[in-house]
Amino acid sequence: MKKLLAVFILGLIVTGTGIAQTLERVGEWGSPAYDRIVKVQNMAYMLSESGWLDVINITDAAQPELVTRLHFDGKPRRLLLNGSVAYLATGWGGLYVLDISVPEAPVVITHVDLDADVTCMGITGNYLYAGTRLQGIAILDISDPASPALDHRYGVAEGTAEFVSAIVFDDTHGYVLDNQAGLYVLDVTDPLAPDALVRLSLGFTTNGAVLSGSTLVVAAGINGVQLIDISDPLTPTLAGTFTTQSFDLDSDGTTDVTYSVSFIHQVFVDGTTLVAADGDKGFDILDISDPAAPALTVQSETPQDTKGAIFDGTTLYLAETLGGLGVYDISDPTVPVSIGSYQQAGYVSDVAFADGYLFIADAYQGVRSLNAGNLTNLQAGGLMQTTGMPMDIEVAGDRLYAAAMDTGLTVVDISDPVAPLELGSVPLDGMTFNLTPWSGGLIASSEWGGVSILSLDDPDNPLEIGHYLASGFVYDTAAEGTQLVVATGFSGVEFLSLNDPTHPVLQGRMNTGGVVVNVALQGQTAYVADLFAGLFVVDISNPAAPEILAELPDETGISDLKIGNGFLYVARGSNGMDKLDIHTPGSPVMVENVSTYGSVRRVRLDLPYIFLADRDSGQVVVLKENASTKLGITHIASGTGWVTCVTLKNSEEKEGVAILTTYRDTVPVLSRRLVIPASGSLTVEELPGSCGTVEFWSSGMTGSETITATASGKTVSFPLTQLSNNEVTIPVSDDVDAAWKGLALMNGGEENAKLTVNAWNREGGLLARRTVILGSRYRKAWLLDDLFSGIDTDRISAVTASSHEAINGLYIAGKDD
Repeated sequence: MKKLLAVFILGLIVTGTGIAQTLERVGEWGSPAYDRIVKVQNMAYMLSESGWLDVINITDAAQPELVTRLHFDGKPRRLLLNGSVAYLATGWGGLYVLDISVPEAPVVITHVDLDADVTCMGITGNYLYAGTRLQGIAILDISDPASPALDHRYGVAEGTAEFVSAIVFDDTHGYVLDNQAGLYVLDVTDPLAPDALVRLSLGFTTNGAVLSGSTLVVAAGINGVQLIDISDPLTPTLAGTFTTQSFDLDSDGTTDVTYSVSFIHQVFVDGTTLVAADGDKGFDILDISDPAAPALTVQSETPQDTKGAIFDGTTLYLAETLGGLGVYDISDPTVPVSIGSYQQAGYVSDVAFADGYLFIADAYQGVRSLNAGNLTNLQAGGLMQTTGMPMDIEVAGDRLYAAAMDTGLTVVDISDPVAPLELGSVPLDGMTFNLTPWSGGLIASSEWGGVSILSLDDPDNPLEIGHYLASGFVYDTAAEGTQLVVATGFSGVEFLSLNDPTHPVLQGRMNTGGVVVNVALQGQTAYVADLFAGLFVVDISNPAAPEILAELPDETGISDLKIGNGFLYVARGSNGMDKLDIHTPGSPVMVENVSTYGSVRRVRLDLPYIFLADRDSGQVVVLKENASTKLGITHIASGTGWVTCVTLKNSEEKEGVAILTTYRDTVPVLSRRLVIPASGSLTVEELPGSCGTVEFWSSGMTGSETITATASGKTVSFPLTQLSNNEVTIPVSDDVDAAWKGLALMNGGEENAKLTVNAWNREGGLLARRTVILGSRYRKAWLLDDLFSGIDTDRISAVTASSHEAINGLYIAGKDD
């Protein structure tokens, strides 16, 4: 009788600090706020100072599509084209050189660290001038465009070019805008020895400039659009200004309407038409046929703050800080028509998970839904503009509740997740920006308005049944049972009883010496986040006399705290998210940190998944927590005539959670989140694949695997075996005809893997030992008779595979051929 045999091994990655990394980034969704736009053939290159360069295909202007996304150190501020090469200025991140010969797929060629805050660029001949703050102008030789070489610095010793905001060139002169000194005109006959010929004091700061004939067109922020005549480079003069314009619409000699600029970020000129990105005013279109009298053609308020603008023929493209890429038809400049857009998330302030959907609080766009059926590939669902700014959300059943600032509490019907519907709002005192669930409903934090206790007995009409006016500014609350903890800023933290939720009773206070902004509660332990003083662990078994158990002064800048499975997950803004082990509350231990590209504002747990609202990057980040009890499913039978199932039992008097995953070699073929009833069991039948794992996320659970040979009706059960870091032992049964004759091993990691494979008899005696070395990303298979040659393989009762080093991505499965 053949033996049924398979082995599955999964190792852990260990960092150089000796801390096991258990958090895996499995998905993300969203786009950052865009600050500038450059058109490269049929692609719009969207720059975001949060670190991103998005490439969007605009071949079909009505259906822009993201095709490439690159992340850079620093802040991408300017992109300068030079044939098939582009130069990207990223502030302190330096200068990146991109190959854009295939515009939809730019490739980083090299990087130049200029040891300065690079703000802008210009090219004259074979030289690139990179403007900086306080470090003058770096002059680079780009005779080989792909390999710029720093040749010279100008401006520091000369006392010019201190806060450079723009550099443009004509044939013989360079025009340098400096926010400290105004306009410098440089003689660049010798590019390595520029000579300042004249300086024009401007009296305003600038954000960029373009050259149009003999006119320098300047984006001047609150000072609008400035036009400088440089027909004689030695005597530049201010020719015209546009900051405001009045109109007499009915020709009665009086002003009917006056237009004024907000903040001009970028200008783009084609012939005598100028388009300006005008901040929260949207965009301005000017006629500059007479530079001395620029005339407003149209001022159109787009839905979002506009920082970048270009146009091509009659199509206008805008970089909208929170609206993404906006596309407009301006064939009639007086009536621009929106024809397309690309936008995912804007300002992600919170995220919640329910019934296979993610819901996003997008402070400026409203409430979004994402189909989260596959967390590695989130798909857009619906978007609903709320009457207020949703800052915090909670889901209960098919209703979503949003803390909507001055609007109070907004109620949203999410029974159809792709079409959320606002049902109404409940006004509350103060500015409502935080919600906490509790057994009776919700608790709303409303700054100086205090704490509102809300009943959800009627889900469509939340009712304020109690109110507490705290001693300070209410940032956050945490509730468990009848205990309420309130973060009150400079006033510290307050402890209240909710025995009668209509009349919350103050039990005690504690001052941390700073600003308490977040709290979490588990049993009689409170976790108190002070913005400046760090994290405090507090015993509140006697709320009138709270006792500090531990202090973590390095845990500063906290914006959210969540507790799950013996760990504390800490949102720390631009410092990402920290994970602390709090199995012993009085001795919290830092486990690991996850960095993001933005600023983590909220953490949501639906273990083993963790969702981060990464505010500034405009993204939702999905993490998977692997710090669970993991068991190996080792004997999935392949081929016909075999039925494999796994049974999970839960001995606890509450529901248990497990994640079942099966693999074929290294490829997942099934991943399912299972809920096991209290004091019950759950069986999953007909498992696909060749091996797998069960991860238990609740205590009191066990599992077994059953294989039935359908022809003979014989059945055998195997206990699911605990996986350790480096070793797993698998029993081999005598009772079932095996379908497998050998082993297949695959190393999916980047490093070689060295394994010791042992064969054992029924008495625990060692029959054979083999050393197996697998190269990185390498797969190999053996027949059992070949792997353990020289012994009778029918005597094998168990196989142990072990490694002296922690391994990652190594899978071993049975083979039937």
